[in-house]
Amino acid sequence: MEPDKITNKIDGALNTTYKKIEEEDRQNNEVIDVDDEQPTSNPEAEEDFEEARTGIKSILGVGKVALEGAVGLAQACDSPKGYEVVATLLKNLTDANKGLIDIHQQKKDIEKKDDSNNNTEKGDGTTNNILFVGSTKDLQKKLFNMDQENTDDE
Repeated sequence: MEPDKITNKIDGALNTTYKKIEEEDRQNNEVIDVDDEQPTSNPEAEEDFEEARTGIKSILGVGKVALEGAVGLAQACDSPKGYEVVATLLKNLTDANKGLIDIHQQKKDIEKKDDSNNNTEKGDGTTNNILFVGSTKDLQKKLFNMDQENTDDE
């Protein structure tokens, strides 16, 4: 059967082309899962993460140089105050390292939260749009077979 005027008008309005489904195509009825997820990353959050990470790494670099100088000065002066400064600097550098690890965990938590929000918007991961190509008789057979498989599993 060739497309008629109505089919051509519909194709034109929807910017599609008519394709006749042959009977042998209908025999291979498979449910096709269409994954239309959009990227969920927030560009601003990604930029902020990179900026915070770069800042902390820069602080760590400067801190290492300062620590080397403070250790050298403390050894040269043999002063308790010099060693106290070194200990304080070591604590601050350790805290900065922990901050670097923390921002990675925070980023992971934010992405996980975004994913759960997207699943909530979509109905908690439930697929709502499934395309079945075939007759209603074929669909009823598939549903009946699925029902039989579920009752056999119990």
